[in-house]
Amino acid sequence: GIPSRSSTTRRARARSGRATAAGTACAASRTLAAGLDFGTRSELFTERAMRIFLAGIMQGSHVGALVHDQTYRTTLRDIVQEHWPQAEVYDPFANHSTSVGYDMRRAREVFTKHVGMCREFHLVIAFVPEASMGTAIEMWEAHTHGRVVVTVTPLVHNWVVQLASDAVYRDVDEFTHALQTGTIDRLVKDRI
Repeated sequence: GIPSRSSTTRRARARSGRATAAGTACAASRTLAAGLDFGTRSELFTERAMRIFLAGIMQGSHVGALVHDQTYRTTLRDIVQEHWPQAEVYDPFANHSTSVGYDMRRAREVFTKHVGMCREFHLVIAFVPEASMGTAIEMWEAHTHGRVVVTVTPLVHNWVVQLASDAVYRDVDEFTHALQTGTIDRLVKDRI
């Protein structure tokens, strides 16, 4: 069957590996060393801004040089900025809205830079309404480098989505609920 929000949360908690007392002390030391302050929900990462990468479908499965509707980026950015006003939210499409027309040298340069950012940012939020090869690579790189990956997708049974995500939400409403209830805050806090 299809996992419910609570089973998704349980899987996310299991993957994040609940810390023992010693692990909690170690995590607290890493947090202090990194200069991060876990205050209230809206004050998360006040000393150093939390860095969030908005991954998501661009070309998808289009055969031609087309780009999917990108308005989801504004929606997600607004939701995230309301929750974490101090966060640095990077939208790769904002500075590269004509990227579908880039030559291979420029495309490689931009893609490589973005994949590198996914390795370094605290949180990658991936919007995947259908298969997206670029987003899958960004998710995988973030995952293999220990970053938190939260995916908004109806593709809940997709292996790549399941393997590379710390939490999966079927739609923006479920994602927003998880943000408002602190579920995503805890994922990020547990990982830092």
